[in-house]
Amino acid sequence: MTGESSLCGNWAGAVQERLYNNGIRCKTGFYRDWRRWMWEMAAYDAVFNLVGAVRDDENPTTHKDVALYYEEEAVDMLWQINNNLRGRLAVTLIYGFEDRVFEYAERNGGDWECKVSGDNYSYQFGIDAIEASEMVCNYLCLAQKKGRFGPDFQLKPTVQKFERDLNPKILKGNFRCDGAI
Repeated sequence: MTGESSLCGNWAGAVQERLYNNGIRCKTGFYRDWRRWMWEMAAYDAVFNLVGAVRDDENPTTHKDVALYYEEEAVDMLWQINNNLRGRLAVTLIYGFEDRVFEYAERNGGDWECKVSGDNYSYQFGIDAIEASEMVCNYLCLAQKKGRFGPDFQLKPTVQKFERDLNPKILKGNFRCDGAI
């Protein structure tokens, strides 16, 4: 994803100015704020790609589609991840993080196809706070059943222990403007 950079540290102002002069948007903040921004993006990447990748639609699901039609699932996963961060790493995402994430997806995610792969698994989902989310694990198991990770990929046993059948109505998303579920 392009266009979203952030900095912290002693030289943040100087680096931000250089990036800005070259047309790259960048925000600066203290280390704790920077850490929260990075966790927001990690949670966003994991949740939006996973929720969209398990769909059986004819057209590929985009991040914008997830924000518009599958909000309940994504919000529940984001809050589970937030609670895991609080319990494991003593990090709490700032109030309103889900609104920022959805606004970002609606604004920028119209062309970004949701996808998961075995090659990127450890970067997207291999984080302890994300793999400890029961709902994320359910969707990871569903994505594996649908072959989204590739034929030879195997999930960790700690992820597979959360496997259960998902309600098919949930997978359809909320009511769209055309009345379909």
